[in-house]
Amino acid sequence: MNLNSVLLRGKVSTYFPHIFGSGAFLIVYLWTALRGNFLWENAEVLFQSLGKEALTIEPLSSLLNNHIQPPGLNALYAISYQSPLGFNVTMQAIYFLASLATILLIADSLVRLRIRRGIALATTLIFALLPTTTLYALWPYTTTLVAFFVGLALWGLSFCSSRSILGLTIWSVGLLGIFSLRSSFIWPIAIATLLLPVFFLESKIRKILLVAAVGIVPILLIQFYYFAQFGLLTTSSWGGQSVVKGLISSGVIGQEILLAAADGDPCLVSIANELEFWNDINNLDESCRNSDESNPSDALVLRKEVKGDGETIQFNSTEYLNLSRYWNDLAVRIIRNDPTVIPQMLLGVGPPPSSLEVSITPGYLYLPVTPNISSGMPVMSFTRPIGALFPAGALTLILITAIASAQRSTRKLPSKMFFISSGVLIVGNIALTASVEYGENLRFLVEVYPALALAGAVSVAFLWPVKTKELLTQDLIHPGPEI
Repeated sequence: MNLNSVLLRGKVSTYFPHIFGSGAFLIVYLWTALRGNFLWENAEVLFQSLGKEALTIEPLSSLLNNHIQPPGLNALYAISYQSPLGFNVTMQAIYFLASLATILLIADSLVRLRIRRGIALATTLIFALLPTTTLYALWPYTTTLVAFFVGLALWGLSFCSSRSILGLTIWSVGLLGIFSLRSSFIWPIAIATLLLPVFFLESKIRKILLVAAVGIVPILLIQFYYFAQFGLLTTSSWGGQSVVKGLISSGVIGQEILLAAADGDPCLVSIANELEFWNDINNLDESCRNSDESNPSDALVLRKEVKGDGETIQFNSTEYLNLSRYWNDLAVRIIRNDPTVIPQMLLGVGPPPSSLEVSITPGYLYLPVTPNISSGMPVMSFTRPIGALFPAGALTLILITAIASAQRSTRKLPSKMFFISSGVLIVGNIALTASVEYGENLRFLVEVYPALALAGAVSVAFLWPVKTKELLTQDLIHPGPEI
């Protein structure tokens, strides 16, 4: 076999992860989608949706008066409602393409990092075959979109060794995308994460200015708008409510602790006594409605208590915005009275699983996406074991690598910046969501499955070094070190 033949075969095989990964996803997706349904109806009943009526009649006004979520998801809904293809077809196409693009980004990142092709191919195939990759592509919420932006951000870092300006630009766009969708990705953490790769590179001032222009400034502008318009320090008015609900659902606190934290405040006492009200504020004390807060806008999303169907509650009304400060007050009082409540929720108290345990539960068990599991059978019968082992398995590999590479006697970890940045996205996701939520953390972790896959691949490459013979063969095709 001559050298040209070896080079040609090597060039073609470079794209095996892309080809086989996207092909495997296509098979599972089409099998499931043709037998099941894209769950487009969820877009109206989701708590985080402003609703078809408002986004169709007053799209811009609705987005400007959206206080329950960052702007990204409802902006996508608004665009899709106006699409000539119709909402359902447009959304299904967007979510399919985002899922396919995430697979290709994972494959291309591993090729650019010079991870051995066997590891790159296996990693891409695993991600493509995960039940969550297909199931969440059929559910029009933020999970698939955040996963895409995580994949995009890390793909950007794979350029940094040779084209750092391009790489940091893509990284910044990716993190800006996450910020526009994920309310727990609060602005100080988003900015700190944005700056992390800069300190691994030269010409730091120039690169900090680049990251600031593409990522930090837009993030600060969005956050400033939420503060000026709604008095919020994050991009969601649900922060305190999420914390209190999580502490109750996990069994860490009960009514006695709530009443103690309320300390006689009429509104907070009312909240403590109405543990089941969650979706209906009509049973709360009148003092909960007496707020100094005001919003002059007469937008549908602020003045109407229900959405266009006349039944689904509009969580974006002015009443819910004004109530949010009471939730925040109650959450702060609970934590101030007992600072251990958050660690207790993270680590668990009694029989209920801890929020960390819920986080590593297979993401396909999240109830809103389960209607399509049966449609994916029997194909998903064979892929479910992969989905069951993936979260805990990838986290274990990454942890072992982090410990091993920190030892002085161990060889240097290749792609250190990429590995650490992936780890920060993973740890940040788990720490933030498990600290403020309970019951949905398995869904939140799916958002960083691309980071788990990529950091896991780097871990395998580090723990399973390439042999000299293999390295020489690879150098004929791709000169330079491979991991």
